[in-house]
Amino acid sequence: MMATIELPVLFGQNDRWRDMGAGFRGEKAQLSFAELFTSVSIIVAVILTLWLLSRLMTRREGRRLYNHPRHLFRSLCRAHGLSGAEQRLLRQVAVTRQIANPSGLFLDYEALEQARWDPRLKRHSDLIANLCDRLFLETPVADDPAQGRVATVHEPPLIAASGR
Repeated sequence: MMATIELPVLFGQNDRWRDMGAGFRGEKAQLSFAELFTSVSIIVAVILTLWLLSRLMTRREGRRLYNHPRHLFRSLCRAHGLSGAEQRLLRQVAVTRQIANPSGLFLDYEALEQARWDPRLKRHSDLIANLCDRLFLETPVADDPAQGRVATVHEPPLIAASGR
């Protein structure tokens, strides 16, 4: 009950509210060069510290492993020498087969082979068969310096036996 009585008394004292801004009027309103220099120096030091911490964290993050599915897919396509049309086809197969990450098709022979017989992808079955061969059947064995390319040998894909 005492708090409710003191509150109107506190607001009723206008002198306290007027005196609050007294330091910003008259001769006190001037800003010295020393105060300005100190304030700017502190602000610059804080910004510099934050920038250095940001650089340090960025450098440290560069050593971490990242999970960037799009970057992985692009680098796998580059490594296998896939054209833009073949990359689009792999993305379409992933969408049709409801595979969240199209990079998984580079590991899942069965998913790619089953997509070949999917009615929605029937018109691309020859291209999918070609992709299956390129991704799973060709293994580099020796460099051919005369041709400037890698010779390949055809092997059946290694598919883990399921224990079902």
